[in-house]
Amino acid sequence: MSVETAARERVCHRHKTGKDARPIVPGERCLVIDTQVMGKQSYCLEAAADIIEQARLDIDEIERQVSAG
Repeated sequence: MSVETAARERVCHRHKTGKDARPIVPGERCLVIDTQVMGKQSYCLEAAADIIEQARLDIDEIERQVSAG
């Protein structure tokens, strides 16, 4: 997982179709996740914020489970 600055237009993996569809334009920062299976997926910063928030919630839950023993 990394943050990159798009050198070319990319498609936000979360917002690639429908009314929320929008490109990631050159010069815009984006979150890139390399899944090994599906390759690299780019996400706009709005989608990245949602992904990071969900990851925080997941980590908090795992920490609670570990602490409960």
